[in-house]
Amino acid sequence: MIIQKNTFKQQSEAECDMCKVRIAGIDRVSIKVGLGNNNPKKKWDLCKKCYKKVERAIEKWHLKNK
Repeated sequence: MIIQKNTFKQQSEAECDMCKVRIAGIDRVSIKVGLGNNNPKKKWDLCKKCYKKVERAIEKWHLKNK
């Protein structure tokens, strides 16, 4: 979730939707989701630590269901 928006995206502040820590705009990872033929829309803002957690969980699920 964006807390403070600036014209320069690197100076904006956001809050991680998973751990609620404040992050700078440059360190933010945005997850966008598009279903079917719809254009993707921003779903979550994550810090790098939480993004790694999500990435590992997806990889584990993929290996388990191979």
